[in-house]
Amino acid sequence: MITSMHQVLIVGGGIHGTFLSHLLSHHLGITDHVVVDRYAEPLHVWNRHTTACGMSHLRSPSAHNLEVDYRALRKYAARENWPATGAFVPPYARPSLALFNDHCRAIIRERGLERFRRRATVEAIRLHEDRVEAITEAGVLLARTAILALGREHALCVPEWAAGLPEGRITHLFSPYCPQVDSMQPVGSAQSDTTAVAEDLVIVGGGVSGVQRALVESQGRIVTLVTEKPIQVRRFDSDPCYIGPKCYQRFLAEPDYVSRRKMIVEARYPGTIPEDLAAPLQRAIEAGRVNLVIGRVEMAAMENPGGYVELLLSSGSTVSAGRVILATGFGRALPPLVQQLGEAACLPRHVDGFPILDHNLRWHPRLVVTGIPAELELGPSAPNIVGAINAAKRIVPLFTRPSPQAAAWGPLVRVLEPAVT
Repeated sequence: MITSMHQVLIVGGGIHGTFLSHLLSHHLGITDHVVVDRYAEPLHVWNRHTTACGMSHLRSPSAHNLEVDYRALRKYAARENWPATGAFVPPYARPSLALFNDHCRAIIRERGLERFRRRATVEAIRLHEDRVEAITEAGVLLARTAILALGREHALCVPEWAAGLPEGRITHLFSPYCPQVDSMQPVGSAQSDTTAVAEDLVIVGGGVSGVQRALVESQGRIVTLVTEKPIQVRRFDSDPCYIGPKCYQRFLAEPDYVSRRKMIVEARYPGTIPEDLAAPLQRAIEAGRVNLVIGRVEMAAMENPGGYVELLLSSGSTVSAGRVILATGFGRALPPLVQQLGEAACLPRHVDGFPILDHNLRWHPRLVVTGIPAELELGPSAPNIVGAINAAKRIVPLFTRPSPQAAAWGPLVRVLEPAVT
């Protein structure tokens, strides 16, 4: 079945896709758009991932939210009488996850964003001079312009040593089958091994997600946290200089994509935690609730289905686990749809396969890209909330004309005014 033509088709209903849908409909008056998402509700993966790691507060400031006004989250907290204690924490008024999610739900509800959503999986995209065709299991969707707003759930980083072990005993933190906090039952699956020794939980990975999960789990059990190197403390997950104009303009002025890739790698701080996690982690270690083991896992084995998983470390020591949770982040694999499009349409790509985009994030006259696949144009913060904001600032001129609508873009320019430096 082929549907009628839409002005804009957004593939992906996460933070980036929902922000762009809100921007197009409410601030630019483009109601003829559709958000195609494989999940039933908006922000499904965001909610699953933040719940899985036990996040209490975001690492980013309150200015980074789903509204175009950087003050919107703080205004919402005041309007809804959120308690002053805990709603925001220093530095930069970082919001609690509960407040941020409540604000997201309010925007989706009050702006009626559900009406733009269609549940389907985009399996392929065909590009034409005058239109885009999105092929789904339910039929073909047509649009004048498509925006790829895809996340990273396809790119979970699973070490080679973990291959071959049953998923009921070793699971990536962001897998749909990872047990919920303080539970041995996986989310959305009955694949758990009921013979697993629930008392001995080992988390591999010393970044923010692994530490958050370890601290939550340690409220009811002793948790072993295995990290390759000592815990490293950084306020943010990338250099905040790239949020503002100083580093960002230098990045954009660099014509060589190899140099841009090097700048991105150097500006990111994977496997680090902020100060407000370092202190409670140290207290948990001193109290004996978290056992911190520093060493690289070289091999893992399980002698029998009901036994322990034995992790052999580079030091020669071993760690026994009833269950292993991998807090090992994401790899660099591009979404399959992006790879398929690049190859099928012979679109410009860097040597590492990442799209080479124009200033407005166009990969083709009818195709726009945001999120991690757009990082060679958006910089280190491409996958983050502020990455969605920066992407929108590039994309909006494609849909505006000299008219009163253009004034709606004004507030978004102010989003980065309080940016950290």
